Amino acid sequence: MLARIFFLILIIFLAVNFCFVKAESMSSTNYKIQADSINVGGVRQTSSNYSSEDTIGETGTGNSSAANYLIKAGYQAMSAGSFLSISAPSNVDMGTIAGTGDTGLTGSSATWTIITDNSAGYKLEWQASSISMVSGSYTIGPYTPAIADTPENWLVGASDSEWGGRLSASSTDTSGEWGSLDEITSGAKWLNIASGSSRQIVSRVNANTPAGSIEKVFFRVEVGVNKTQAIGEYHTGITITATVL
Repeated sequence: MLARIFFLILIIFLAVNFCFVKAESMSSTNYKIQADSINVGGVRQTSSNYSSEDTIGETGTGNSSAANYLIKAGYQAMSAGSFLSISAPSNVDMGTIAGTGDTGLTGSSATWTIITDNSAGYKLEWQASSISMVSGSYTIGPYTPAIADTPENWLVGASDSEWGGRLSASSTDTSGEWGSLDEITSGAKWLNIASGSSRQIVSRVNANTPAGSIEKVFFRVEVGVNKTQAIGEYHTGITITATVL
């Protein structure tokens, strides 16, 4: 029996504000002024309950837009937004299972680079288009943890066939729920990828420009020793969502 499995990885990303600006900044070996304005006054004011910054006397400020551009004019407006970007990896071809067996980790991963200047960071979520991998009328079911929505050491019953995923410990931003090692037998925690709603797999609490965060996700399939799995090319889609916090 052969089972060939691959993933269609879909990418979407959300952001509070997209602002693409090219402008000159004043700098020397000792300083850099990223933005400046000509005005008659302005000051930053703070207390235990608030923080405010004002600029007095600027002209031509405010938002202007058309079909091909967006301008946020003015010292304050220019710095109000945050940006977020995410890369788009290729599909994951998980190879072939002959009869029964486990795809393991070799070649069964995808990597995303997330970049944001948002001071509160971002979160990364996953969601499957189908809870099972499908080949015609045949399926490979989702990984079934002992405690729902709790990553655990990989364990598939002898009469079952299941698939799941995990965040790699080699990612820039990690989470302890996925374990501290990238191994087959121990130190790695796995979970099903639900289809009903998105689930957070990792987050970051500050900006990561300019280098960004490289996040790697492993996928895995196993056909138990007593399971008769129909021959076919099984597939599912996964949506990865990055959102600023």
